[in-house]
Amino acid sequence: MRARARKRSRSVDLAIVGTDPFAVALREALSETPFPYNEVRLLASGSGEGSLAEFNGEPRIVLKAEEQALEGVQLAFFCEDPATGGAYRNWPSSGGYLAMDLTNAADITEKMPFAALGRQEALPKPRRGWIGGAHPLAHLVHTIVAPLAAHLEVTALRGVILRPASDFGKVGLEELYQQSVNLLNFSELPRQVFGRQLAFNLMPTDVLQAAGVQSTLVSSQVRALMGSTDLPVSLFMAVAPVFHAHTVVMHLDIEDLPSEAKLRKLLGASNELTVGSGPLTSAELEERPRPHVGLIRNDPVGGGVWLWVLADRVEAAAAEGAVLMAARLLGFEPRKPGAVPE
Repeated sequence: MRARARKRSRSVDLAIVGTDPFAVALREALSETPFPYNEVRLLASGSGEGSLAEFNGEPRIVLKAEEQALEGVQLAFFCEDPATGGAYRNWPSSGGYLAMDLTNAADITEKMPFAALGRQEALPKPRRGWIGGAHPLAHLVHTIVAPLAAHLEVTALRGVILRPASDFGKVGLEELYQQSVNLLNFSELPRQVFGRQLAFNLMPTDVLQAAGVQSTLVSSQVRALMGSTDLPVSLFMAVAPVFHAHTVVMHLDIEDLPSEAKLRKLLGASNELTVGSGPLTSAELEERPRPHVGLIRNDPVGGGVWLWVLADRVEAAAAEGAVLMAARLLGFEPRKPGAVPE
């Protein structure tokens, strides 16, 4: 049964502002998670305004994102790009509702409250105004590290994240496809999204105008999610010539490093991960709902452990986390889909 069909004694009106992949993932998470909503407004600015969207199996027109359109809501998710998201800064305080910033317009250093599931003491009070939500890549890194950090002392985290073309929306997927076709036909390459050749190539996100989130922001969010502002976190991001699936190569420094078998057991106990007997590649991953840890190798030289992880649909996992966090902020006990009895 869909979440909207559930009868609740309490319910809220909420809005999703944006039409990017994260906004789409939020719509799916809300329709599949027992979240106590009454009305869901779909809003956007720019080219997203007036577009056709779907929510809970029904077609919806995306309305113009303006302050008056959010009157009466108790919760709003803002998912547009950072430049646009900054224009909304005064709306929640004047409207008196909780706003989750998923635009990454504000860094942790700007003192925006930023809370993580499982850290009840970090939730802001009163629960109105802005709260920072984790970027999907920060959520992914935290999902990988958290099962180990719960039992071991992680002293440093370093990693390389290879991002697929899907991180840049449909236009990114289309450009990678067209570049691949044109290269094989010795034709001119389209470069509107990536600015240079991505097909059969690798490039650091630093050279991309459309790179969006930066590694420094993801690193600061990982520290916030870990509840350790002084944890050394260093991430490097590049774009790979693949259509879907993120690849994460991560090195963790751990005090009293246990055996690979013990690390595998700790990671395998997490409901948010799958652990395999060998590494998969992005071509072999298919569609999996959880990140897949395919390689766990203790570093014989510098100490610590290397992990090879692949993840598909990172926006979906982060969106579910954002919905559960919003439920807790509004005083509802968050539960996984299917955990609420009829």
